[in-house]
Amino acid sequence: MKQKTSSQELLEKFCLDNSLQLKPVPRSSKPGRKTPDYILALHRRKVIVEVKQFDPNPEDRARLQRLRNHGSTGVISNEPGHRIRGKIEDARPQIKQRSICRKSAVLVLYDNTGLLIGELDPHHVLNAMYGEETVNFFVDETNEAQPIYWWHRFGGKRKVSPRYNTTLSAIAILLEVNESLEMDFYHNDFAARPFNPDWLRIPPVRHFRLGGVASRGGLMEWNEI
Repeated sequence: MKQKTSSQELLEKFCLDNSLQLKPVPRSSKPGRKTPDYILALHRRKVIVEVKQFDPNPEDRARLQRLRNHGSTGVISNEPGHRIRGKIEDARPQIKQRSICRKSAVLVLYDNTGLLIGELDPHHVLNAMYGEETVNFFVDETNEAQPIYWWHRFGGKRKVSPRYNTTLSAIAILLEVNESLEMDFYHNDFAARPFNPDWLRIPPVRHFRLGGVASRGGLMEWNEI
C-alpha cells in the first residue's frame, strides 16, 4: 500500500475534524490509468478531490540551510504561479478520468517545503489559473509625453480558459493557521461543473471568485464570496 503524503494526512484530519465524509478512491488496475485521491460527499453530491504538495526542491533546501546558518533565506524572486501551474498539469489526468461522471473536481494544494515563502498565496493562484499579470502602457514615440496606463490583463501561461481545464472546478489551498487547519477555495470561472460554495460553508473554509471578466482581460482580483 502506498504511503500517504503529508498533505493527504492533513486533508483527512481536516475532514475528520469537520465531520466531512472523505473516501479514498481505489487505484486503477489498468496500466497507466490514473485515478483521483478521494471522493468528498457534500449534500448528497460527490466531489472529486486530487491532492498535491510542494516538497522541498534543491533551491528550497539551499534556502533552508541559509536560514539556519544566517537567519535569512536571501532574495526570493520566483515567477508568480509557476509551481502551481506544474501541479495543475500533474493533476489533469486524475481529474479527467472521472469527468464523465459529471462530478465537480477540486485540486487541493499544500506547502510542504517548510519555508512558507508564499508560493500558494492568492496572487500566485491567480497568475497560475488565469495567466501572467501584464500591464500595458501607451507610449508616445516622440517621448514628449509620459506613458499612459492603457490595459491591465492576464493571459500568458494560463491554466484555465473557456476551452482548457474546464474539468477543474476549483483550487483549494490547505493551510495550517495557529495549530489548526483551514482551506481557501479559488473557483474556476470556466468550470463545466462548478463547485457551489454553499456545499461547504463552515468556519475553516473561505471561498473566492474572480472579480472582473477573465475572458476579456482587465483589472482582476479575488473577491470573497
